[in-house]
Amino acid sequence: MNRKRLYLGFILIFVSYASFSSEIGNSHKLLLAALFYLGVVWVCEWITITLAGTSLLLEIRKSWHNLFAFIFTAFLGGLLLDGVAKFLGKLWIYPDWSPSFYALIFIPGFAAYWLVICESYLALKSLIDFCMRGKKRIGTSYKLEKTFFKLLGIIGIILSSVAIILLYIDFKRQSLPFFLPENVYSEAPSFHVAFLEILLLFLGAWLLLEWIEFYRRKTSLLKDIMHHYYTPLIAIAAGSFITSVFMEAQNIPVGLWRYTNWPLSEISVFGVPVLTFIIWPLHYIAFLSLFRALTDKESQAIWRADTIK
Repeated sequence: MNRKRLYLGFILIFVSYASFSSEIGNSHKLLLAALFYLGVVWVCEWITITLAGTSLLLEIRKSWHNLFAFIFTAFLGGLLLDGVAKFLGKLWIYPDWSPSFYALIFIPGFAAYWLVICESYLALKSLIDFCMRGKKRIGTSYKLEKTFFKLLGIIGIILSSVAIILLYIDFKRQSLPFFLPENVYSEAPSFHVAFLEILLLFLGAWLLLEWIEFYRRKTSLLKDIMHHYYTPLIAIAAGSFITSVFMEAQNIPVGLWRYTNWPLSEISVFGVPVLTFIIWPLHYIAFLSLFRALTDKESQAIWRADTIK
């Protein structure tokens, strides 16, 4: 891959931090965010192609089927993330966006966001694999894996069901309106659910996705760990930390999104609750698992290459 794309990627990331200029950032905040996303994708693509010889961007553009599969998965991921965390938990708001503009930008916005998540993960995974020269394939499954992953699926269904029941009970107990778009601050009288209920729903959904990946004879995060392949876990931890710091920093002065109703919100860095950085890996785990569970060759590089008997 041409190094000019790498250099241009770094330049775009650098330019995106014009968000700190009040004259430029406030009037071009969406454009600057797009430059940041594009820069990250180009830098990560160069790393992945150079070290692993694979390209997620080329793979999802290979056919209309692949492109639709990624966009549809991005839509579901955005629906899960914003539907639960934003609309139910009121954990963040988009203060500048009207409901109609939010609906218009929902699919392209989340497609770009999840592409950054995947690309940053794959770049670090490629780098770690290149440095460690570890094994990258799973031959045969352990005898107890079928029972183990089936149990995970059952637990996932139970936890998801419990979370939904708790959300419903929470909803019935409150007389507050479900959604008031003009409400910005956490003190606003709008319905929101407990933070732990959101985490419980995430855990249930993830365990269910683990079972789906196993059922479709694919690798998964837990399966890789069971077979002593820890690169995905390390890449998720490192990728989420690096991406969260740079992405949150780029957003701080312009506020495309603002956090509300977070537990321990008094512990923050430049107005961003520290807890958001701690749970950033959940973004990676949730979407990478969803992408791998629902697609085929487009997501083959997500975990270890699939060679399962």
